Amino acid sequence: MEPRAEDEPRAQAEDDEPGTALGRILALSDGVFAIALTLLVLEIALPRTVTGNDLGRALLDLGPKGFAYLLSFAIIGRFWAAHHMMFRYITRYDGRLIWLNLLTLFFVAFLPFPTVVLGQFGSRPVAAVFYASSVAAASGASAGLWWYASGPGRLLRSGLDPALVRLARIRSISGAPFFVLTIPVALASPYAAMALWTVGFPALRLIIRLRHRKR
Repeated sequence: MEPRAEDEPRAQAEDDEPGTALGRILALSDGVFAIALTLLVLEIALPRTVTGNDLGRALLDLGPKGFAYLLSFAIIGRFWAAHHMMFRYITRYDGRLIWLNLLTLFFVAFLPFPTVVLGQFGSRPVAAVFYASSVAAASGASAGLWWYASGPGRLLRSGLDPALVRLARIRSISGAPFFVLTIPVALASPYAAMALWTVGFPALRLIIRLRHRKR
Protein backbone atom coordinates (compact mmCIF):
# COMPACT_ATOMS: atom_id res chain seq x y z
CA MET A 1 0.00 0.00 0.00
CA GLU A 2 1.37 3.40 -0.96
CA PRO A 3 1.79 5.97 1.82
CA ARG A 4 -0.78 8.76 1.96
CA ALA A 5 -0.10 12.44 2.65
CA GLU A 6 -2.42 12.20 5.64
CA ASP A 7 -0.31 9.56 7.38
CA GLU A 8 1.45 10.28 10.67
CA PRO A 9 4.30 12.85 10.59
CA ARG A 10 7.53 11.32 9.39
CA ALA A 11 10.88 11.97 10.99
CA GLN A 12 13.55 13.25 8.64
CA ALA A 13 17.15 13.57 9.75
CA GLU A 14 18.61 14.85 6.50
CA ASP A 15 15.97 17.52 5.95
CA ASP A 16 18.06 19.57 3.53
CA GLU A 17 19.24 16.67 1.37
CA PRO A 18 17.72 16.68 -2.14
CA GLY A 19 15.55 13.65 -2.87
CA THR A 20 14.38 13.14 0.72
CA ALA A 21 10.84 13.91 1.89
CA LEU A 22 11.48 17.34 3.41
CA GLY A 23 14.24 17.91 0.87
CA ARG A 24 11.69 17.73 -1.94
CA ILE A 25 9.44 20.23 -0.15
CA LEU A 26 12.40 22.61 0.23
CA ALA A 27 13.52 22.12 -3.38
CA LEU A 28 10.07 23.04 -4.70
CA SER A 29 9.83 25.98 -2.31
CA ASP A 30 13.24 27.39 -3.19
CA GLY A 31 12.42 27.07 -6.88
CA VAL A 32 9.19 29.05 -6.50
CA PHE A 33 10.92 31.76 -4.48
CA ALA A 34 13.73 32.01 -7.04
CA ILE A 35 11.28 32.33 -9.95
CA ALA A 36 9.19 34.93 -8.12
CA LEU A 37 12.29 37.02 -7.39
CA THR A 38 13.43 36.76 -11.01
CA LEU A 39 10.04 37.72 -12.46
CA LEU A 40 10.12 40.99 -10.53
CA VAL A 41 12.79 42.51 -12.76
CA LEU A 42 11.25 41.54 -16.09
CA GLU A 43 8.91 44.54 -16.12
CA ILE A 44 11.77 47.02 -15.74
CA ALA A 45 12.64 47.79 -19.34
CA LEU A 46 13.24 50.89 -21.43
CA PRO A 47 10.76 51.66 -24.22
CA ARG A 48 12.02 50.66 -27.64
CA THR A 49 11.67 54.23 -28.86
CA VAL A 50 14.21 55.60 -26.36
CA THR A 51 17.25 57.27 -27.89
CA GLY A 52 20.45 58.55 -26.36
CA ASN A 53 19.04 62.07 -26.16
CA ASP A 54 16.14 61.12 -23.90
CA LEU A 55 17.80 58.26 -22.02
CA GLY A 56 18.06 60.19 -18.76
CA ARG A 57 14.38 61.04 -18.79
CA ALA A 58 13.47 57.45 -19.61
CA LEU A 59 15.52 56.15 -16.69
CA LEU A 60 13.84 58.59 -14.32
CA ASP A 61 10.46 57.41 -15.56
CA LEU A 62 11.39 53.91 -14.45
CA GLY A 63 11.62 55.14 -10.84
CA PRO A 64 8.19 53.85 -9.74
CA LYS A 65 8.87 50.44 -11.24
CA GLY A 66 12.29 50.40 -9.61
CA PHE A 67 10.77 51.19 -6.23
CA ALA A 68 8.16 48.44 -6.64
CA TYR A 69 10.94 46.02 -7.58
CA LEU A 70 13.06 46.87 -4.54
CA LEU A 71 10.08 46.71 -2.19
CA SER A 72 8.85 43.35 -3.47
CA PHE A 73 12.36 41.89 -3.62
CA ALA A 74 12.80 42.75 0.06
CA ILE A 75 9.38 41.34 0.98
CA ILE A 76 9.77 38.09 -0.94
CA GLY A 77 13.31 37.79 0.38
CA ARG A 78 11.92 38.14 3.89
CA PHE A 79 9.39 35.39 3.18
CA TRP A 80 12.17 33.14 1.90
CA ALA A 81 14.33 33.82 4.97
CA ALA A 82 11.39 33.05 7.27
CA HIS A 83 10.65 29.87 5.32
CA HIS A 84 14.29 28.82 5.54
CA MET A 85 14.33 29.37 9.31
CA MET A 86 11.10 27.39 9.75
CA PHE A 87 12.53 24.34 8.07
CA ARG A 88 15.64 24.47 10.23
CA TYR A 89 13.36 23.44 13.08
CA ILE A 90 10.69 21.40 11.26
CA THR A 91 11.85 17.78 11.20
CA ARG A 92 8.60 15.99 10.37
CA TYR A 93 5.78 16.57 7.93
CA ASP A 94 2.20 15.57 7.28
CA GLY A 95 -0.46 16.30 4.69
CA ARG A 96 -1.56 19.57 6.28
CA LEU A 97 1.99 20.90 6.30
CA ILE A 98 2.33 20.10 2.60
CA TRP A 99 -0.86 21.95 1.71
CA LEU A 100 -0.08 24.91 3.95
CA ASN A 101 3.32 25.16 2.29
CA LEU A 102 1.70 25.04 -1.15
CA LEU A 103 -0.72 27.78 -0.09
CA THR A 104 2.22 29.95 0.97
CA LEU A 105 3.95 29.33 -2.36
CA PHE A 106 0.71 30.14 -4.20
CA PHE A 107 0.60 33.64 -2.74
CA VAL A 108 4.36 34.19 -3.09
CA ALA A 109 4.27 33.22 -6.77
CA PHE A 110 1.42 35.72 -7.27
CA LEU A 111 3.33 38.70 -5.85
CA PRO A 112 5.10 39.72 -9.10
CA PHE A 113 1.69 40.66 -10.54
CA PRO A 114 0.68 43.21 -7.86
CA THR A 115 4.26 44.47 -8.11
CA VAL A 116 3.69 45.26 -11.79
CA VAL A 117 0.40 46.98 -10.94
CA LEU A 118 2.07 49.04 -8.22
CA GLY A 119 4.93 50.02 -10.52
CA GLN A 120 2.57 51.23 -13.25
CA PHE A 121 -0.28 52.70 -11.19
CA GLY A 122 1.28 53.40 -7.80
CA SER A 123 -0.44 56.76 -7.51
CA ARG A 124 -3.87 55.10 -7.65
CA PRO A 125 -5.38 53.91 -4.35
CA VAL A 126 -6.71 50.71 -5.89
CA ALA A 127 -3.17 49.66 -6.88
CA ALA A 128 -1.85 50.24 -3.36
CA VAL A 129 -4.81 48.41 -1.80
CA PHE A 130 -4.31 45.49 -4.19
CA TYR A 131 -0.62 45.30 -3.28
CA ALA A 132 -1.22 45.48 0.48
CA SER A 133 -3.92 42.80 0.26
CA SER A 134 -1.65 40.48 -1.71
CA VAL A 135 1.24 40.82 0.74
CA ALA A 136 -1.13 40.36 3.69
CA ALA A 137 -2.44 37.12 2.16
CA ALA A 138 1.09 35.78 1.63
CA SER A 139 2.09 36.78 5.15
CA GLY A 140 -0.98 35.13 6.64
CA ALA A 141 -0.30 31.89 4.79
CA SER A 142 3.33 31.92 5.95
CA ALA A 143 2.25 32.50 9.54
CA GLY A 144 -0.29 29.69 9.30
CA LEU A 145 2.44 27.32 8.16
CA TRP A 146 4.60 28.07 11.20
CA TRP A 147 1.73 28.11 13.71
CA TYR A 148 0.57 24.70 12.55
CA ALA A 149 4.06 23.16 12.57
CA SER A 150 4.88 24.62 16.00
CA GLY A 151 1.43 23.96 17.47
CA PRO A 152 -1.17 21.34 16.53
CA GLY A 153 1.13 19.57 14.08
CA ARG A 154 3.94 19.06 16.60
CA LEU A 155 6.42 18.86 13.76
CA LEU A 156 9.36 20.69 15.35
CA ARG A 157 12.64 19.30 16.53
CA SER A 158 12.50 18.20 20.16
CA GLY A 159 14.24 20.29 22.80
CA LEU A 160 13.71 23.69 21.18
CA ASP A 161 13.68 26.70 23.49
CA PRO A 162 10.00 27.68 23.98
CA ALA A 163 11.04 31.34 23.96
CA LEU A 164 12.46 30.89 20.45
CA VAL A 165 9.25 29.29 19.23
CA ARG A 166 7.17 32.05 20.85
CA LEU A 167 9.25 34.82 19.26
CA ALA A 168 8.96 33.17 15.85
CA ARG A 169 5.19 32.96 16.31
CA ILE A 170 4.90 36.64 17.22
CA ARG A 171 7.08 37.73 14.32
CA SER A 172 5.24 35.52 11.84
CA ILE A 173 1.82 36.86 12.81
CA SER A 174 2.84 40.53 12.69
CA GLY A 175 2.93 40.86 8.91
CA ALA A 176 -0.68 40.19 7.89
CA PRO A 177 -2.34 42.60 10.39
CA PHE A 178 0.21 45.29 9.57
CA PHE A 179 -0.50 45.23 5.83
CA VAL A 180 -4.25 44.96 6.40
CA LEU A 181 -4.11 48.06 8.60
CA THR A 182 -2.32 49.97 5.84
CA ILE A 183 -5.27 49.45 3.46
CA PRO A 184 -7.21 52.48 4.82
CA VAL A 185 -4.01 54.49 4.54
CA ALA A 186 -3.59 53.33 0.95
CA LEU A 187 -7.14 54.47 0.16
CA ALA A 188 -6.35 57.95 1.46
CA SER A 189 -2.74 58.26 0.27
CA PRO A 190 -0.93 55.51 -1.67
CA TYR A 191 2.43 57.19 -1.07
CA ALA A 192 1.88 57.23 2.70
CA ALA A 193 1.11 53.51 2.55
CA MET A 194 4.33 52.90 0.60
CA ALA A 195 6.27 54.80 3.25
CA LEU A 196 4.75 52.58 5.94
CA TRP A 197 5.67 49.43 4.01
CA THR A 198 9.22 50.65 3.53
CA VAL A 199 9.94 52.03 7.01
CA GLY A 200 7.12 51.06 9.35
CA PHE A 201 7.19 47.30 8.89
CA PRO A 202 10.95 46.88 9.49
CA ALA A 203 10.58 49.16 12.53
CA LEU A 204 7.74 46.99 13.86
CA ARG A 205 9.80 43.81 13.56
CA LEU A 206 12.74 45.52 15.26
CA ILE A 207 10.51 46.57 18.17
CA ILE A 208 9.24 43.01 18.55
CA ARG A 209 12.79 41.68 18.63
CA LEU A 210 13.96 44.25 21.18
CA ARG A 211 10.98 43.71 23.48
CA HIS A 212 11.55 39.96 23.38
CA ARG A 213 15.23 40.39 24.28
CA LYS A 214 14.32 42.55 27.28
CA ARG A 215 11.96 39.88 28.53
